[in-house]
Amino acid sequence: MQDKTFWLIVIAATSLSVISAAFFLVWFFKKHPIKTETVRQSARDTLKPDRALKRHRFFAVCWPLLCIVFSGIIVYQSIQGMDERFTGDAGFALIPLVFFAIGMSMRGRLLKERRNAVILTKATVVSSGRRMRAGKRYFFPEYEFQAGDNMYRVKSPGGYSVCYLGEGREVDLYYAPENPKVFYVPAMQKHEKRWAGLLCGVGILWPLIGLLAPQIRALLWFLEETG
Repeated sequence: MQDKTFWLIVIAATSLSVISAAFFLVWFFKKHPIKTETVRQSARDTLKPDRALKRHRFFAVCWPLLCIVFSGIIVYQSIQGMDERFTGDAGFALIPLVFFAIGMSMRGRLLKERRNAVILTKATVVSSGRRMRAGKRYFFPEYEFQAGDNMYRVKSPGGYSVCYLGEGREVDLYYAPENPKVFYVPAMQKHEKRWAGLLCGVGILWPLIGLLAPQIRALLWFLEETG
């Protein structure tokens, strides 16, 4: 009877914590979506990326810490001899955080670009910047645009496996007023956002599955015993 009571407490407490974390994730992405601004030339508009970057940093720290805490609980239960599979669940919850870190790093860079590059102009793709790396072909588009009385030619800091922009195409480009070489192209950022979102999704969903695995097994065991 005491074992059943203990398992009920474990199931209720951990499940409540994980459900709370899931609701936090839903609230975070629904309440504070990252939006692409059309024109952000005033000082007031630059506050939005600043706030988004602060929320990004907060979440980038809190989610891994939350997973580590839950994994510690799982390991503790394993040490107590409750279920030797708990240690594997802890690894299942922590290893995907590598993808989460990569995705959040990408999102952080995109937010910093939006915070600094606030002046909109038109740019022309002058080169696809094709390169071979480790036997694979990557594209680093080069853009040419005018800022004030000067013409600038800049290269994309990140490479792409697909040539999204052909030479001669005209695109929107945002640049930083104090340093026009700091820029971003919305047409290319949307592809990076998708990859970042995919990596973050793996780093969020997989740990949740690992954290919930002991409770699912415990619930099934409890139902079998009571049935």
